[in-house]
Amino acid sequence: MNTPASPKKPALSARKTAKATAGTGPLKLADRDGLYLLVSVAGSKNWMLAYRFDGKQRTYKVGSYPQIDLDAARDIAHEKRQLVRAGIDPRVHDEQQRAKNIADQESTLWSVCEAWLDHRDGSWAPRTGVRARNFLERYVRDGLGKLPVGLVDAGMVFSLVSDIAKGKTGKERRGNAPTTALAVRQMLGEVFRYAIGTGKATANPVTMMKAGDAVKKPRTRNNRALNLAQLGTLLNAIEGATLSPVVRAAVRLMFLTAVRTNELIGARWTEFDLDGALWTIPASRMKGREEHLVPLSEQAVTLLRDLRKLTGASAWVLPNARDDKRHMGNMSMDNVFVRLGFNGEAWFRGHGARGTFSTWANEADFSSDWVEKQLSHVEKDSVRLAYNAARWLPQRRTMMQRWADTVDSLLAPQAQAQHDPATQLTA
Repeated sequence: MNTPASPKKPALSARKTAKATAGTGPLKLADRDGLYLLVSVAGSKNWMLAYRFDGKQRTYKVGSYPQIDLDAARDIAHEKRQLVRAGIDPRVHDEQQRAKNIADQESTLWSVCEAWLDHRDGSWAPRTGVRARNFLERYVRDGLGKLPVGLVDAGMVFSLVSDIAKGKTGKERRGNAPTTALAVRQMLGEVFRYAIGTGKATANPVTMMKAGDAVKKPRTRNNRALNLAQLGTLLNAIEGATLSPVVRAAVRLMFLTAVRTNELIGARWTEFDLDGALWTIPASRMKGREEHLVPLSEQAVTLLRDLRKLTGASAWVLPNARDDKRHMGNMSMDNVFVRLGFNGEAWFRGHGARGTFSTWANEADFSSDWVEKQLSHVEKDSVRLAYNAARWLPQRRTMMQRWADTVDSLLAPQAQAQHDPATQLTA
């Protein structure tokens, strides 16, 4: 039979506990029902519980005095005696509880988030990975992240996403709260799918709620293509604006190359062969994870040669104005359109340059294959699985030169003079 030991009374008092000291050997002061205070020669005091389990005399360390006072020690001893009566060894129970706590810690939502981030590392662009980690650290780690992943339900996710969308967490960047909320919801959906796949969860609470339930979606930004009249208005407004030489060059290159904003601002000088009028963007920086060749028009080459006189000391073609060890910020060009009043209802932003070029090229009867290749759109036709970065390069050179000439033709005479090859880039 498993029973706690029952030493004789009298019970200890708080005063006697506080004054207890050992002599030449340890001092054992009994309280009641197996609880006693063990005082060492060095002066430390520990609460111990004597009990019998499986026919053997055993002891359990309740805790140290004065961190645990007499009343607290009696309460803990009572709980442990209840375990003994139920046939559970308190020491084994504690070991099991510690193991469970460790397992729970390894199965928290945040631990799964970290495992998911590690799992995805290398399968997406570095910038995407950094963004995902930043968002999860900012909004999940110190809140829901502390809970076991299996205990996080749809209501908890709804509250988090809704609070982000409404700007209630205090961590949202101005104007981007709804977009951020949708991004966090999407990431959590992938995290829970990963948790299910690794056996740490059985349900995905994100799929139990619609995005629109928690987030009032922002009005879709309009990246529509501009016709040539609209493009001329925009280009001349930009030419007349007070801009830094680097920002002005960035906007010009955005139109002349039709690359994505991230591909442009992350450009390094080592990627350019100006003598060969070719820009080679490595696969690691491309959305489709394939190397991309961008033929450069005469205007683009001239612009880059002049720009190198300004930024050639930096690794970046378009360095950050405050720190040339970093490239230009993602919003720098979009902010130009906002300042000039061309973005009142997201009328135009940087990514629209690609659609503008695409519309012009297709209307000018250039091959849609050339246009799609220039835009680095991934080929989905199984017949074209063999990737060739240089496909249709001569044809695309002709197309991009025609496009650059068209862009120049839209500029007012005084602005056209600035684009003459003999004229260096000016502010």
